[in-house]
Amino acid sequence: MGKVKKIGIGVGVVILMFFVIAILASIGYESQEEKLKTPELSPSEIKAKSLDGISYDDLLRNNENYVGKFVHYTGEVLQAQNTYGDTYVIRVGITKDVFVYTDVVWVNYAGPRVLEGDIIEFWGEVTGIQEYEAVLGNIVSIPEVDSLILNVVTKQG
Repeated sequence: MGKVKKIGIGVGVVILMFFVIAILASIGYESQEEKLKTPELSPSEIKAKSLDGISYDDLLRNNENYVGKFVHYTGEVLQAQNTYGDTYVIRVGITKDVFVYTDVVWVNYAGPRVLEGDIIEFWGEVTGIQEYEAVLGNIVSIPEVDSLILNVVTKQG
């Protein structure tokens, strides 16, 4: 009887911890979503303060010089992943070559869904460098921006 009781208590503790972790995770996602949705400046102030023409090389190589500053880019959505509710992580190619967009930026975005292949224009705050593991297992480092304004210029297709 004692062994069964211990197993029951152990299972109960595991289930309780699962719920606590799930609640804490959802609180974090909601606060990130609210942060992305409620900029402190008006759209016209954000646009006026945004830096245009920052090269991708400069944004990546000298990223610390731009953290906390606003930037403006137009590019193609290469990948859009829903993280929670209407919050997304978008990989955006900001340099148009002959046939494809290159020079990828990690964009955190809250708002209506965007699709891979959409051409977007965005204004946002540089937050640093984002690292992720690519399909082949290599680590990729790209500039990260919290989008404050995002417009779909051309829908995919």
